[in-house]
This record gives sequence, structure tokens and C-alpha cells, in this order.
Amino acid sequence: MSWILNGLRKKIEECIHDKIEGKNVKVIDIPTKIKRPEEIDVEKIEKEVYKEAKNASYDRSKGILDIHSNGVEFGISIEDAKKIIQEEKEEYTIPLQITTPQVTIDMLGEDAFPNMLSNFSTRYDASDKNRARNIELASEAINGKVFMPGEVFSFNTVVGPTTKAKGYMPAGAYSGGKLVQDYGGGVCQVSSTLYNTVLLANLEIVERYNHSSVVGYVAPGRDATISYGTRDFKFANPRKYAIKINARATNGILEMEIKGIAQDDDVEIELSSEKTETILCDTKYVYDSSLAEGQEVVETWGANGAKSIAYKTVKKNGRVISKTVLSEDSYNPMVKVVRTGTKNKK
Repeated sequence: MSWILNGLRKKIEECIHDKIEGKNVKVIDIPTKIKRPEEIDVEKIEKEVYKEAKNASYDRSKGILDIHSNGVEFGISIEDAKKIIQEEKEEYTIPLQITTPQVTIDMLGEDAFPNMLSNFSTRYDASDKNRARNIELASEAINGKVFMPGEVFSFNTVVGPTTKAKGYMPAGAYSGGKLVQDYGGGVCQVSSTLYNTVLLANLEIVERYNHSSVVGYVAPGRDATISYGTRDFKFANPRKYAIKINARATNGILEMEIKGIAQDDDVEIELSSEKTETILCDTKYVYDSSLAEGQEVVETWGANGAKSIAYKTVKKNGRVISKTVLSEDSYNPMVKVVRTGTKNKK
């Protein structure tokens, strides 16, 4: 065989030389032979494709957490797969199916998340039944959620739309610089409380927006507003292991914590913010013929706006490593509306 190849190479080289010299180039016959493909070995393919689903486990004595993973296998029997390849076709499709483990990481319980990475709490008015109910529902949606390394948490994906059908109630919410009644009012306190908990756990913020007006449950620069379909709060888990979010809202206290497995590179986080400017609100007077002349009723209590800067200080063993700006935010003032009477006015 080698002498055939050498002879063919010599002929090709001569043709190239003749072409360069401007001579006529002869047609070269290249010998070929037909080789049929190997028969399809279904059993071999099945072994190459197959991956067993892996259960999650936690070795408490060693502090080792093994993450669960899905498996894959043929979606049909070997016999049915062999029937498919009996047809004369250029391409064959054998369906696959994903297999799931019997034990996932969220089933392991608190033992798999032995260390407190961060916790944060805010207060709410439990007597405002509608708003309290909304906070409780959103907290329940978040509670117990587990996120793997590299996975991104989306508040809007986890909590979903805050609709009447899901049990959410109309309550006060900010919209266009005004306080309005909206289904799910109060849920932003849940996203803001989670935002602070995430920051203290030194996780990666992917998406965050401040409110249009100052809120009362966290300092300026420490809030995270959401609006389903438009504004979301997202963060990623950059750690080696999975993390778990615990959330509970009872008796006017919203508590959140993030648990996982401690790492050697863990640091302490301190959050701070300062108001750099106060933006005074305006007062708008509206004439009302149903009120006696000289009588005034406050229809909407205004609120001053503000500008703020939020900081994140990173410490290791009590020593400051860095202090960085988290965000510079601006909050619009809310107009104070006063109805003034004109009845009997001549």
C-alpha cells in the first residue's frame, strides 16, 4: 500500500511543478475503494449514554456535602432501539430520558447546612392584616429554598406574581411616587430583607433596584424593590457548596437567614449607609366644597426624598480588608395633599 501512496504523491508533485511551469497538467486517477460503515452497536451506545442519578448526601463527621445530580438513559428498551436502526436511513433518533435522584439536597435537612452564614430581620405592622398576610405568603415561598454553587436566585421566579388567586391582598405599595393599594403590597419588604441577608453572606448581587421613595423598614440604600415582569432582585451563589434560605414572618417580625457550610475564605461583612441629601416634599392644596371654609384635611401625608450612599466593609479576623460603595441611590419626595374647605364661601 505504501508504494501506491508514494507513487501517487510523486504524480501530484509533478502536476504541481508542471502547473508552475505553465505546462499542460494531466488528469490523475486516484484509486478509491468503498468501505461500508461498521454496524451500529446499540448496547455500546447505551453504555456510553447511560449516567446513573446521584443522591445527595452529607457526611457530618467530615463536613463533606455531595450534591445530587440527574442521570440519563434510553427512553425505550434496547429491543425497541434495535428495531429503529433496522430501517435504511442516514440518521437515527433514539429517545432519551432524564432520571432523578431519590434524595435531593433540599431533603437532607438542617444537618447539611450546619453553619449560619448570615441573618437579618425587619419589623412590620402585624395589625395591618392585608400587608402582614402578603409578607407571610412571600416569606413562605422563599423559605427552605436551596441554591447550588453558581445558581442564580430570582425573586420574581421564586415568589411569582402576587395575585388575588394566590391569596395576596390589596395593601399599600409605592407606584409612581405615590402610595397606592395594590395586590401584594408589602412584598418589597421581603425582597429588601433578603437583600440585606444576601449582602451579609457575601453572595453576588446580580440585579437590584431601589424604591422610588424612602421606605421605613430599612435605611436608605439598603432596600430592594421588585415588580413582577419589570424589576427583579437576583443574586448568585459563588460558594463551593449549596446554600439554604430560611424565612419566617410572625408577630410583626420578618426574619431571614442563609445557612451552608463554612469555608476557609469566609469573611465578616458590615453594612452601612449615609443620607447625603434630604429632598423636601411639596404641599398641594385641593379645594373641597364638602368641607367648611377654613377647614383642612390631610388626604396624603407627604414624605421627604433623599440621596444616599451604601457601603460594604469586608473584614477578616477583625481586620478591615476593604470598604466599597454598594450603591448610590436617589429617592423622590412624596407630595403632601391637603384638602381645604370652600363650603359657604362667598
